[in-house]
Amino acid sequence: MNVIYSSFGIDLDYTIGSWLVGLAILILLFVLYRNNLQFSGFYKGTGKEKLSKKVGTSLIFCSVILLVLAPFFP
Repeated sequence: MNVIYSSFGIDLDYTIGSWLVGLAILILLFVLYRNNLQFSGFYKGTGKEKLSKKVGTSLIFCSVILLVLAPFFP
């Protein structure tokens, strides 16, 4: 993500914005795991459920908002 922000002339090193970017990436990885990756492994146990459409969409929306707001935090 630092390369993308650098292309716009924004430096996020050692700022709160870099923490927001990290949090946004973790949220996106969580949604990806819960909706796709947990079903592609060899474990066939119980308790494997997808996130609901509403929860998945709201988490993705929150992570996009964090990515957009990150450059505004020094």
